Amino acid sequence: MFGIKRVAIAAVVGLAVAGGFAVSSAYASKAKEVHELTAALDAKAVQVERLVLQLEEQEAVVDGLLANARATERITAVHFEDVKRELVGVAKVETELIEVMANDDAIKDWAAVLLPGDVKRVFDDSTRAANCDGDEGGEGVAAQSFAESMRTASDGCGNER
Repeated sequence: MFGIKRVAIAAVVGLAVAGGFAVSSAYASKAKEVHELTAALDAKAVQVERLVLQLEEQEAVVDGLLANARATERITAVHFEDVKRELVGVAKVETELIEVMANDDAIKDWAAVLLPGDVKRVFDDSTRAANCDGDEGGEGVAAQSFAESMRTASDGCGNER
């Protein structure tokens, strides 16, 4: 009987050792998996940090562009107001000039003198808008009086003033 006890104890010890190996092997496998997942998580954390830095840089660029756009908008608004003011002044001067030509007899006689076509072309060229690409030569321009030129002056782009 003593032999059976020894065999039973040896079997129990053998099973415990085999079970320990199995548990140890499973633990080692899980430990390795945890280590790999931790390394992958660390790599993803570094990647997230890089992306956050890139996002912050892009936000700074966008903020700068928005500031530039606001400054450009303010400058454009000021320029637009200046242009409107100047156009009102030009319209006032043209209106006064036409009124003087219509009401003053000495100027009526002078304004009724026909201008040669070349002079009219020079007048039209000098009153043409600076941003117009129209290229009108003096050939074929009919003679007109100064008063008619003022009434029918165009901006050189086909737009009557």
